[in-house]
Amino acid sequence: MLKRVLTAAIALTLTPPLWAHVAPTPPVHGRSVVTHHSVKVAGHDDRYTARAGTLILRNAQGEPMAKVFYIAYTLDGVRNEADRPITFAYNGGPGFASALVDFGGFGPRKIIWPHPGPGSSRAMAPPYRIVANPDTILPATDLVFIDAVGTGYSRIIGVGKPKDFYGIHADAAT
Repeated sequence: MLKRVLTAAIALTLTPPLWAHVAPTPPVHGRSVVTHHSVKVAGHDDRYTARAGTLILRNAQGEPMAKVFYIAYTLDGVRNEADRPITFAYNGGPGFASALVDFGGFGPRKIIWPHPGPGSSRAMAPPYRIVANPDTILPATDLVFIDAVGTGYSRIIGVGKPKDFYGIHADAAT
């Protein structure tokens, strides 16, 4: 009986690596959502496509280093897309996402900020109203708003390190 117990104990001690393997990491892919809208600018209804998503930045070995969030607006019905300008905009990071550049004036929708009164610290506190922006620059240029790594929805992932993205040259390189 003791021999069976010892054999079972040895077998159980030696076999955990068989069932304790780590599942492989699932592949990392960028994702996007596409929607269609219109905005009235200078009395004209401009139809546009909005794309919000993430791109995966990879190193030379193909390993994921960062997930970069973007919102892109393209004007629909353009005759020659190759001749249409594209404006890329991002705010300073880490710390400030591109949302204020987008909804603060350049994009097709804007935030109406509450004005609680002089000296109030609630000047930018929610709730906000989001409305069509008749002053958008979308009729003149397609727009891509990018959250620098460490801002908004952009994050370091995989083998990425803060030194790869934070700094004067690294921040702009992403």
